[in-house]
Amino acid sequence: MKKRLLYVLSLVFMWVLVSGFTVEDDDGREKYYVGNMQCLRPYVAILDEINDEYGTDFVIPNATLLPGITIDEQSLITYYTSIGIDGFKEFIIENYVKNNKKESVSEDAGIAPAVFNGRQYAYFSNGNALYIDTAMYTVNGVDYYSKVSNYGDSIKSYPAYVAREDGFSYAFLEGYRKVDCKFSCYLFLNPTLQAAVTARTIRLEFTAGEGNIYPSV
Repeated sequence: MKKRLLYVLSLVFMWVLVSGFTVEDDDGREKYYVGNMQCLRPYVAILDEINDEYGTDFVIPNATLLPGITIDEQSLITYYTSIGIDGFKEFIIENYVKNNKKESVSEDAGIAPAVFNGRQYAYFSNGNALYIDTAMYTVNGVDYYSKVSNYGDSIKSYPAYVAREDGFSYAFLEGYRKVDCKFSCYLFLNPTLQAAVTARTIRLEFTAGEGNIYPSV
């Protein structure tokens, strides 16, 4: 019986270490920072200091609130860690307290980078293109990707590469500054004639905020 109890307790302890734990504020509101989000706890502590000092109610969007915003967990971590813990308090005060002290702060206001959508094209010599639709955000004047939401082709003339519906993959590089995309495409000689049965993989690299690219394919 003792061995079984110790085994259960050890499992619970390991679960706490891996998944994180819950912090409850004095007002009863719960903040969840679990898994990778635990690295943001020092930032949470600084926000609590600011809230006490200025009467604000700032909170970093957490695992509970994330479904309500268009930014994934890793992008949120990248955003805050790129600011750096040393200058974080000054950054928040300058950008969100002093500049907005005349505006009311809503309860449970979350501080997150403003996300904007964009489309970037890879233009070929004949005017045709492949493209990606993305969500991006800006930190200290530098744009970062949040996600790639869609992809496709833009055909003006033939021959043309046509992107397969199920033939796309991507990976973020350099801390979400760039995205490496692989398009699986069929080459069409005209709208009714396909050049080959097999598809060709076209690899393209885009950079957030730097517009279209012009690869030599």
